[in-house]
Amino acid sequence: MKTLYIEMNSGVAGDMFAGALCDLTGGYELLREKLAGVLPGEFETSLETVKRCGIAAKKFRVTLQEHRHHGQHHHGEAHHHHRHLSDIREILAESALSEKEKALALRIFERVARAEAKAHGCGMDEVHFHEVGAVDSIVDIVSAAVLVTLLAPDRVIASPFCEGQGFVHCAHGEMPLPAPATANILAEVGAPLVRTELPFELTTPTGAAIVAELATGYGAPPMRIKKIGLGAGDRELERPNLVRLFLCEGEESEVLELSCNLDDCTGERLAYTQERLLGAGALDCFFTPVMMKKSRPAYELTLLCTPEKREGLIEILFSETTTIGVREHTVTRCTMERERVLVRTAFGPLEGKRCTYRGIEKLYPEYESAAEAARERGVPLATVYEAFLKGEME
Repeated sequence: MKTLYIEMNSGVAGDMFAGALCDLTGGYELLREKLAGVLPGEFETSLETVKRCGIAAKKFRVTLQEHRHHGQHHHGEAHHHHRHLSDIREILAESALSEKEKALALRIFERVARAEAKAHGCGMDEVHFHEVGAVDSIVDIVSAAVLVTLLAPDRVIASPFCEGQGFVHCAHGEMPLPAPATANILAEVGAPLVRTELPFELTTPTGAAIVAELATGYGAPPMRIKKIGLGAGDRELERPNLVRLFLCEGEESEVLELSCNLDDCTGERLAYTQERLLGAGALDCFFTPVMMKKSRPAYELTLLCTPEKREGLIEILFSETTTIGVREHTVTRCTMERERVLVRTAFGPLEGKRCTYRGIEKLYPEYESAAEAARERGVPLATVYEAFLKGEME
């Protein structure tokens, strides 16, 4: 399982997160290509190595082109473009981002919109995005969406959020820390918050929304670290002003096994329940024929999940099946490392996955990708599978 752990001991802002992702993935050049179709002509980005408390990290900067002849304007200064959520949707729709990237970026924007609307007592579509609508914040959120999609972690865990004391100046005046929108974002997901004595805003609404959208749990998990990415903030603080991203992959991980016996549930309901469970994040779900009391033939439904998915999956079991109790226990599973690949074949590019374990390697086509090619070309699915295995990886 590929786990992304977000450490926010000095808070988090959109540019810090983007810098850390660039460092972790090495995907800055790919990101520049993707950003070229987002608000063309309005900004340029740069990535440089800086030091915070002697630690080297990547600083992601957005420079607005309209200010070139009047002194450069960098991320975090007080220039704002007032946009609405409808404008954001249009910007994303007209971009060359993939559907996954667009969807993730929009979900992050919508988190900020809900938080701002609650803070100001208005509808989401009425919110004037001073912060999130500014060009630099749009770039930060789109950058996060692009690079997280590239990284494709199986799960994301974050440390508690961190915030300073006092007030922050924004378009509406002096706001208490955490800023109202930031506080609303954290409250929506029930995220933990640690306060410091630093008299600065450490967690911005943009940074909070990115992490809140990605993280499925909070607290440091057991980690076998493979790679680290560091993103720097603007200020020099008493502590390293960094976001650290840990990419962890392990052969073994602890998961929950949930199960229940069902002797009075139709096949249609069972199939629908399985579909919902897998869609809600179950790692696996299967049925085993069993004999219950009074010699009733039945099925044992078993699923695997990470601890943070437990509550949502149990709710589905109780709402969609006839069970009135769920068994659970922790199990350790050993998995092969997985990597998404694209293979060139006679039927076009096909998606697949490469799995490795101590020198053992397996290559599998993704069923949906292969099935679509088979339907379009009118050939047997087995023929597409054979072409995949003979193809060349991009």
